[in-house]
Amino acid sequence: MSRRIPLPIDARNAIHSYLNHREDDYPALLSRMVVSEVNIATVAELAGHRGINITRRYAKPSEIELEQAVEKVFG
Repeated sequence: MSRRIPLPIDARNAIHSYLNHREDDYPALLSRMVVSEVNIATVAELAGHRGINITRRYAKPSEIELEQAVEKVFG
């Protein structure tokens, strides 16, 4: 399935280059947006997910991220 996403030409070129040269089998391209604090509803829309609960599966925080969140609030 293909999707059209509004991206600047530099971003499209970078993604194209990345896909041609990547050596891993990691299928996700957009889940990192959540880690970068992009609104999860925006990521869900860009990824073509029907709802944010699907997107949340790919955005599960790591132990380190959980510790950092607690430290940020209570530290």
